[in-house]
Amino acid sequence: MRAKKLTAALTAALTAVIPFSSGSIRMTELPAVCAENALYDSFILPENSGKAGKYDNGAADAGFRLKKEAGNELMPGTVRVTLFDCNTGKLIQAGLFEHHPWTFKVEYTIENTDEPGTWSGKHKEFKPDSNPCIFDFDLADCFIRSTDFQFYGAEQPEVTVYDNGSMDLVFNTKIRVSGNINSDYEFNIADAVTLHNWLLGKPDSGLKNWEQADFNLDSRLDVFDLCLMRKSLVSREENAPVSLSIVWTGGFFGMHKALKVYNKDDAYFIEYEDLNYGKGAVTIEISEQDHHDIMTLDYDTMIDRYNISLKQAFSDDIYYSTVFTYADGSEVKTTANMASAVSRIEEAMRKNSADMT
Repeated sequence: MRAKKLTAALTAALTAVIPFSSGSIRMTELPAVCAENALYDSFILPENSGKAGKYDNGAADAGFRLKKEAGNELMPGTVRVTLFDCNTGKLIQAGLFEHHPWTFKVEYTIENTDEPGTWSGKHKEFKPDSNPCIFDFDLADCFIRSTDFQFYGAEQPEVTVYDNGSMDLVFNTKIRVSGNINSDYEFNIADAVTLHNWLLGKPDSGLKNWEQADFNLDSRLDVFDLCLMRKSLVSREENAPVSLSIVWTGGFFGMHKALKVYNKDDAYFIEYEDLNYGKGAVTIEISEQDHHDIMTLDYDTMIDRYNISLKQAFSDDIYYSTVFTYADGSEVKTTANMASAVSRIEEAMRKNSADMT
């Protein structure tokens, strides 16, 4: 499988081997001479850095090179986290964390020092309260010794490991505001109506998550936030996919099912198939409104929630594979949990099946 350059520039070097388990990263220290050879696959390597590779199945193969001590003021066994705004390139103001907490998680398997030859799975969440923020946790040691170290978050960091055992993590990210102020796990027109009523001082218009409507990040709510909220909803309408397909497998009974929602010749359809039985797909025509409602679900929040979660595997897990297709022919793929979307699609199937009888 063709290796791709890792979006996060882990100070690492591409190792051309067959990809292994999905979503994992294998580290191998890179000889100094390799990193000092300037040109790798038409990519210029700066001093003390390297390249990382990521495969189509989400796995990554990487080598790392320890940086020199010069210029490093970090204490051994500490990790410094620095957050830059991905749109402006500026340092994110730490004051935003009070109402808009930002976190990332790591998961890894590491050999037990008290029982050599045995391994344990570990995970930890980091929640900066300053920027930069220094944590007294030896993440560098875990990063180096782990067989499958993973960062969980919307973005992957740039990683620097120093030879005194400290580490720098630099994230190009942004403070995310979901818009979901009524705590129903979905951002939609109901949230805009709630904010509008609250701004007018109408009774029974309380906000359960007011900070999720603070679109201009000034720690207060006003008409400007309402305008930005409406703009976000309009953008979702204008940029909605025209079709989607979801395949999900696993669960206690070992299910394997597929759904497709699409339009053809000014008509709208759901195609459903239980792949365990091999009886073929069932196609149901649905209304234009149902198609619209499905295509404009809050998929961004579903994906963001999945990206920042620890993806521990359980024997009865359900795994999703989703493809969104847009009007220009482009596609977006995700393995995010689509249970709520499947539920909405199945609801449309039942409704339109009843209409046909």
